[in-house]
Amino acid sequence: MKLHTLLTAGALALGLAFSGFASAAAVNITPKLESITVKHGGKMVKIMRNQDQKNT
Repeated sequence: MKLHTLLTAGALALGLAFSGFASAAAVNITPKLESITVKHGGKMVKIMRNQDQKNT
């Protein structure tokens, strides 16, 4: 019984660890473009999407 609980907890932990990687890629500007740096007002500015999907 303890082995089953340990394996279940390990699988859950791995699933949670890798779920962050999948969601991070989902908020790129385009599928291949994460960010872009442009000159604005004489300064370099990095443009990227907000990674917080609950932000409105």
